[in-house]
Amino acid sequence: MSDVVPPAALSEVQLRFLCHDDIDSVKLLCGDWFPIEYPDSWYQDITSNKKFFSLAATFRGGIVGMIVAEIKGRTKVHKEDGDILASSFPVDTQVAYILSLGVVKEFRKQGIGSLLLDSLKEHISTTAQDHCKAIYLHVLTTNNTAIHFYENRDFRQHHYLPYYYSIRGVLKDGFTYVLYINGGHPPWTILYPFTQEGCTDRLSPCCAPCCPGPILPLKQAYSTAEQCDKVDTSVSGPMSLPQCTQITSERDRLRSWRKGAFSFGTASVKSAVMSSEATPIEVPRPMTPPLKSPGSPCSPCSPTSESLRPPTCRHRERSPSPMRGYLIPSPLPTRRNRTYSATARAAEGPMFTGVCKCFSRSKGHGFITPSDGGKDIFVHISDIEGEYVPMEGDEVSYKMCTIPPKNEKVQAVEVTITHLKPGTKHETWSGHVISD
Repeated sequence: MSDVVPPAALSEVQLRFLCHDDIDSVKLLCGDWFPIEYPDSWYQDITSNKKFFSLAATFRGGIVGMIVAEIKGRTKVHKEDGDILASSFPVDTQVAYILSLGVVKEFRKQGIGSLLLDSLKEHISTTAQDHCKAIYLHVLTTNNTAIHFYENRDFRQHHYLPYYYSIRGVLKDGFTYVLYINGGHPPWTILYPFTQEGCTDRLSPCCAPCCPGPILPLKQAYSTAEQCDKVDTSVSGPMSLPQCTQITSERDRLRSWRKGAFSFGTASVKSAVMSSEATPIEVPRPMTPPLKSPGSPCSPCSPTSESLRPPTCRHRERSPSPMRGYLIPSPLPTRRNRTYSATARAAEGPMFTGVCKCFSRSKGHGFITPSDGGKDIFVHISDIEGEYVPMEGDEVSYKMCTIPPKNEKVQAVEVTITHLKPGTKHETWSGHVISD
C-alpha cells in the first residue's frame, strides 16, 4: 500500500463481503494490526461461515479495512460478559460481538472505520431488527487510539478483565466495551441514569453488500443484498480479537461514587454526582462515656496497661490439607482469564486420562495423576465439567493447556469424571450427597 493517499480516495472506496480468496490478505493485515497470532481455522471461519458478518473496505482492489462481527443469542455469551444485558430481557434477545475492526494505517482518519461500524448497525437493523439490544467487544488497555474511537461513538466501558490476554507469553489486561441499542440496558444500579446517558441508539432498516457480487461504489453499497454462495458452514469456532482502550478519569470518579453509594447511602451519591468532585463525609467519632468516681465525678475513662494489651490469640491446630506439599500456580490460571486462542489450541489437542489425586472445593483446585505416569497436573474448579465434585480416586478425562506467561507448565482443562470411585460418597455442585 502506498504511503500517499489521493485526496479523493474515499470516493473510490468500495464495500464487499470477505470470501475464501481473501484469507492470505486478511492474515497479513491482522498480523500488522494485532499482536495475537490466530490459527488458520479462525481465518477459515470469518471468510466462509455464514454466522459471521465479515465486511471489507477496498481501494483499487486491495483491502484497506474490515470488520468482523457475530450476532448471537444472549445465552451464548461467555461468562465474563454474562451481565451485559439485564436479566429482564427474554432469552431470545440477541447481542452483536465485534471480533475485529481495523483500517490500514495510510487510510486512517478518513471515515472508513466509522463506515464499517455503521454498516454493522444497518446489518443488525435488517437481520435482527429490534431483537438485538447491544453491540460489545473486548479491547486491550494500552491502545489509546481505539479507546477514543469507540468512546466517541457512544461505547461505554462495562467490565475490567485482568490477565485476559496472553501476548507473546505476557499477560495483558482487557476491557469490555458496550453500545446499547434498541432500548437495551445493563442490570439496573443506582448510578445507571448517569453512567448510561446517551448510550442508546435507534437503528434504521438498511441492507449491506455481499460477496461474491460485483464490487460497487460506496454510494451504491447499501442497496445491494445479494447473498454469498461461497459459504462452508462446516467450519465453526469463533475466536476473539483484542482491540485497545484505557481507563478514563470519568470512570474513576464513577467507581468512587459507586463505593460511596454503599458506604454513605443514596443521599451522598446524589451530592457527589451533582458536584465536580466527590466530597468525603465526616462521620463523628464516638465519645467515651465518663467514668464517675468519688475523686473525680466527671473524669474521663483513662486507659490502663491492661486495656492497651492486645487480646490473646488462641492457637488453632490446622487440619491436614490435601494440597500440602504441592506448588500452586500464582496467579491461579482460571478459565475466565484464559485467552480464546489458548482455549482453542487446548480444544484441538488430544484427550488424556488420569485419576484425581486430590481436590478441595473450598480452595477451588486440585491435582490429577496421569494414567501414563509423570508429574501431577494442576486443575482449577472452573475447568471441571459435569454435575459431581471430583473425589480422590475418581477416574477422569481431560485435555492440557499451557500456563502463561512462560508456558513451561501445563494444567488440565475440560475435565470430566468418567468413573466414580466405588464406596465413596460424592456430592453434586448443588450440595446433594449420594453414595455409590
